[in-house]
Parts: sequence; structure tokens; C-alpha cells
Amino acid sequence: MLKSTTEEQALAKNKYYGATGATAIVAWFKNAFNYTGCSSRSEYWWMFLFSDLFGFVIAIVFLLLPILSLVLLLALSVPWISLATRRYRDAGVPGYIATVQMAFSLVLVIVILLGANAGALDWLTGSGSWLAKLNSFSGTMLIIVSVLPTGGPKAWTSKN
Repeated sequence: MLKSTTEEQALAKNKYYGATGATAIVAWFKNAFNYTGCSSRSEYWWMFLFSDLFGFVIAIVFLLLPILSLVLLLALSVPWISLATRRYRDAGVPGYIATVQMAFSLVLVIVILLGANAGALDWLTGSGSWLAKLNSFSGTMLIIVSVLPTGGPKAWTSKN
């Protein structure tokens, strides 16, 4: 279901702008490489819910097949980075900030997954490390920006 007009979709450069429910999940996959335009809060939060639920599946797969879960994580990161970039832009924040934050978090997760069994990276990835604190700050900023209100079509056209 879409909660936007065709004019808003055209201005947002996203034909799924304002998607809810299952439509937001379809939009997430179809807009995986769309780094232009905007995404609404509803698009973002529906995908947040879906990915949290799917995260349980990935966690179980990680216990059984760690390499497959790493491949899933990398594959699903591409649409997440593009969605966060569009959501930031919709909230009036430069989209590249989301890309940098998400890429940093992805690298940290990969480092943790690859070094978790060996224990060799505890000094770098442990809960008290500067890297973990920086990642927590980055995640907090991601949540704060994602709840900012939508700028709307007038805000988009004045900035572009």
C-alpha cells in the first residue's frame, strides 16, 4: 500500500515512496541500487521490523553455517545502505552520512564475525573498545535521524 501521490513519488525519485507493509519489503529489494531520491519513514520502519525478524533467521544460520550468514549479511547490506541514504535525504540530512555510517558498521560486524572465534580481536572489538563505542554512537545517530520528520516535496525541490 502506498500513502503518497504520483507527484510526491516523482519528486522523491522513488515510485514506492510512502510504502507500508509488504509493499515496503518489495520496495526495499527493487530500490536496492537506488541512491537518489528519498524514502519515507514508513518505508524505513517497515523494513526495520522485517530485518529484525529476519535477523533471527540469520543468527540461527550463523550457528549452523557461518560463511552463508556472512554472505547473507553482505547481500542484504546493499539495500539497507541505499534505504538509509534515501531516508537521511528525506529527513534533510546529506545521504552520504548514512552511507559512511552503514559501511563502517558493516566492516565492524565482518571483523567481529571473522575474529570472534579466535578471540584475537578482543582488544579491538570488545565492549569497552573505542571501536565499539564509535559504532554505538553511529547506530544512535542512525536511529535519531531516521525518526526525523519527512521534509516533504517543497523541501526536496528547494534543495535540488
